[in-house]
Amino acid sequence: QELSSPHKTAPRDENLGPEKPSQIPLKLVPFVVHPKITDVPERHIKYLFFIGVIGYIVNLIFTIVFSNFIDPDFNKNLGEVIKESTMKWMQDMNVPDEKIDAQMLAMDKQMANYNSPLSYLKQLFGGVAMATLFAFICAMFVKRNPPEKIVDFKTLDTEN
Repeated sequence: QELSSPHKTAPRDENLGPEKPSQIPLKLVPFVVHPKITDVPERHIKYLFFIGVIGYIVNLIFTIVFSNFIDPDFNKNLGEVIKESTMKWMQDMNVPDEKIDAQMLAMDKQMANYNSPLSYLKQLFGGVAMATLFAFICAMFVKRNPPEKIVDFKTLDTEN
């Protein structure tokens, strides 16, 4: 088989990618956005989306139960540890005391609202957005066509 160039090539294997040397096989560069990205089956996106959302809802329910019933002081203790480490880091970086105090006040306000329903609602929407993004990314790599050659293991066992 000859191309337009004077170099001869071996017959092309179907699994190696496109025939033209200027094209990059998608199998070799998985992070390149493929022009046929719309060919991703919708069912894969739906399944992955629902798996992500269900997993996030279970995580959110556990977080609510843990922070309200199992260890109600967890958020307060975690906030104190974060504030102490932030203050130590800022002091090590020679940040002026006024900025440290302003940062500590901002952190107090932020941590006061951590265990509120609005905070959980924001977390839920963030989780749904992440599940959607994860579903699209994973669905791009799911093979569209079923395998052509399926091996019957019973047949293989009886042949030996």
